[in-house]
Amino acid sequence: MVTFWPVAVVSVNPEEDTLLTVPDDPPAAGPDRALDPPPLELLLAAGELLLAAGELLLVAAEALLEVALTIP
Repeated sequence: MVTFWPVAVVSVNPEEDTLLTVPDDPPAAGPDRALDPPPLELLLAAGELLLAAGELLLVAAEALLEVALTIP
């Protein structure tokens, strides 16, 4: 037994003359897209730095695991 009336749903369609908030065409290539890619030496140095940081994190994680295994 239903003790209440169902809610009336009103569906509103957007109007066709609503202005868009995004451009139709993507922006043209600006000066930031015209920059040369970074030199290979810089990329290699960054990769070596990331590798060293990863090794340091691995050593720290192993040390934490050893300490965790000694906790009764």
